[in-house]
Amino acid sequence: MRQLVRITTACAAFALGATLSTTAGAESRALAVAKAALPAGLLAVAGFDVGELRASKLPEILLPQLLAKAGLGAHDAKSVRGVCAIDPINQIDSAVAGMDAHAKGVVIVAFKGTTRGDVDACFRKLAQGSGKTVTLTAKGDLTVFAGIAPTNVYVRWLAMDVLAIADSPGDKALLTAMTSGGLAGDKAMAPLLAGSTTDSAFWALVAKSGPLPELGATLVRAYASADAKAGNLATEVHLVLDSAKAASAAVAKAKQLLASTKKAGKVPPDLAGALAAVTLGSVGAELVGRATMPAATFAKALGGVLPR
Repeated sequence: MRQLVRITTACAAFALGATLSTTAGAESRALAVAKAALPAGLLAVAGFDVGELRASKLPEILLPQLLAKAGLGAHDAKSVRGVCAIDPINQIDSAVAGMDAHAKGVVIVAFKGTTRGDVDACFRKLAQGSGKTVTLTAKGDLTVFAGIAPTNVYVRWLAMDVLAIADSPGDKALLTAMTSGGLAGDKAMAPLLAGSTTDSAFWALVAKSGPLPELGATLVRAYASADAKAGNLATEVHLVLDSAKAASAAVAKAKQLLASTKKAGKVPPDLAGALAAVTLGSVGAELVGRATMPAATFAKALGGVLPR
C-alpha cells in the first residue's frame, strides 16, 4: 500500500515543477509524444495541466525541491531567466512522466516557443559567464551537459521542442531505456491510458494488480487526479478492487490502519498534514480517498516521498 502511494505521488513530483497549461479536454503535446516514446512495462504514467495549478502556487513551491534533486539550486533558474530570457516554467507547454516498479523513470517536457537550439544557446551563454569549465556535446538526438551538476546531465530530444530527462539525470542507460518505445503494445497500461480522462490539473494511472495484504483485498488497477479549487488542491485516489464487497471491507480496514498509525506516532512529519485531510469511502468496487489541502501541505507530502 505504501509503495503504491509512493509511486503515485513521486510520479507527480517528478514532473510538476516543469509543466504549464494545455487546453482542457485535448491531448497535450507531451502526451502525444510520450505515447510513442515511453516503453512497455511501466507501472505509472502521469500528466499535468499547471494552468489550473498555478493559482495554488504549487509549481513555485516544488521547483526548489526538483532543482535540488537534479543537483542544481534556485539561482540556476534565476540565471536562465536573466541571461536567456527563458522562464523555466512559463515557456513549457506540458509534461508527462513515466515510472517503473522501482520508482525509476523519465519526464517528457514539451516547450512552448522554445526549441533545442534555444536551450543550447542558453547553455552556452550561461557557460561564458559562469567561470566554470562547462561543455555541451550533441550526438544525434542526445545532448550531454557537463559541468552544470556533479555528474553529466543527459537529455534526449524527441522533437525539436520536446525533451526527455531521466529522474537520475546522469543515468544515460536509464534515459535510453525509458524512451525506447513500446507503450502502444503494453496490454496493461495502453488500454488504461486509452480509456481514461487526462484533462485534470494532475492525473496518474497505475497499472498494478495483485494482493493488498494490509486491506485483505486484490488490487485491479489504480488512478488519481487533482484539481485546484479556491487556492487549495482537491485530490482523489481510486483503488479498483476485485469486488464491491471487498472495497467496503477495505475502507474499514484502511481507517483502522490509518488510526493506529497516527496513534503510534509513526506518520512521517512530511505526510502528517496531508493524511490529516484524508477521508475514505467506497463506490462500487473502488476504494476512494479524498483530501483538500493547501498547496504547501501537498508539496510537503510530495517531498516526503520523492526518491532521494
